[in-house]
Amino acid sequence: TNMTQGWWLLHYANNYLSLNLITKDALVAEPVLWLQLQHPTQAKADLNLSLTQTEQGYTAALPAALAPTRWRLQLTPLDRRWRLRGDLTLPHVQQALLHPG
Repeated sequence: TNMTQGWWLLHYANNYLSLNLITKDALVAEPVLWLQLQHPTQAKADLNLSLTQTEQGYTAALPAALAPTRWRLQLTPLDRRWRLRGDLTLPHVQQALLHPG
């Protein structure tokens, strides 16, 4: 079993992202994950963040608050051998489900 079979929950609060595995049987062997946040209409607002592994999951601090819009998310390891996707709709929803896609 590897991470591509897992489902992950991304939580956004106070310019901080946390990512937690919600599929209990998936393994995580990546020290760093790469998260792309794509703005629906403004490419210059897109963000690329590295998430570092902690005991609880993965975390990253944002340089500024995310704009209120529907962000498209893509999560990959550094070598991009798999990909998870999801959407984060701010400010209405503070979390996103990331799944294979």
